[in-house]
Amino acid sequence: LFLASLKQGTNLTQVLAKNTFLFGIGLLLFSQTNFYPLALLFLLFGSFGMMSVWTITNTIVQVNVHNEFRGRVISIYLMILTATVPIGSLLVGSVSHYIGVQTTILIQAILAMIISVFYIIYLRKKE
Repeated sequence: LFLASLKQGTNLTQVLAKNTFLFGIGLLLFSQTNFYPLALLFLLFGSFGMMSVWTITNTIVQVNVHNEFRGRVISIYLMILTATVPIGSLLVGSVSHYIGVQTTILIQAILAMIISVFYIIYLRKKE
């Protein structure tokens, strides 16, 4: 509903960067709480950020590809996405085995926020 409510001409790359940061904040707060209702609230924010990032990324790819290449590009995009998620899950599971789940989620949160800051800096230089 959030993405559908955006006005036509909205800069999706800016929304993508902000929602990536929101995803990181949600993960960061989730990793630091042991109170279940609060953890669910933080997961709500993190999940909103993550799902909007996935949707915006898919939209940006589809909008910026020529019609004759769209099917091929989307199939490669989905192939890479579906291949990297299990590999990343294996990596995260292995790391969390050694340093703990909360610390692993904290590291992921910090990485998401760092990536979003670099992306925002890149977007500002591009304008």
